[in-house]
Amino acid sequence: MILSERKRQIIEVALDMAKIHGWSYVSMRKISSRVGVSVPIIYKIFGSKELLLSEVAKQSLDELLNKLIFVKNNSISPLRDGCNELFDYFSLKPYVFDYAFKKASSFETMLYKNNILKIFIDIYTQQSSQDPERQAAITFAQLIGQLMLKNQFQTIAFDCFTLDQHIDAEKK
Repeated sequence: MILSERKRQIIEVALDMAKIHGWSYVSMRKISSRVGVSVPIIYKIFGSKELLLSEVAKQSLDELLNKLIFVKNNSISPLRDGCNELFDYFSLKPYVFDYAFKKASSFETMLYKNNILKIFIDIYTQQSSQDPERQAAITFAQLIGQLMLKNQFQTIAFDCFTLDQHIDAEKK
């Protein structure tokens, strides 16, 4: 199998694991058993687990940036649609949000955050706002705050649901 094909396969498996179980579940050993390669081969391809997770998040963040650029260039109401797109994207993909805003502090994730912010600055500039950089930063901060709260409430709700299931099982 060609190396790039194997690399793509490893990324897809890691992405599936992160989607279903979150980043803490993803391990090189679990990936190797699902892909059918040894753990050292995965390390040879990616160098470290952190670099693998960075590659997984990068692909997802590239998708988000492309959606925001499309909204900026084609929407009648780019600010509203851009905010909705950002919120919906991270709401549906909390594992990417967790990586980009909680887990990773790499230079690459900082670039993605800056690129997202630049898109919102461009949107505010198009709408001739008096201080587009300040307005975009405020909007971005508000969206991140809402996403963090939503993510926190989802975790609490999941924990409560799991606890309720255990209590119900013990009663039976």
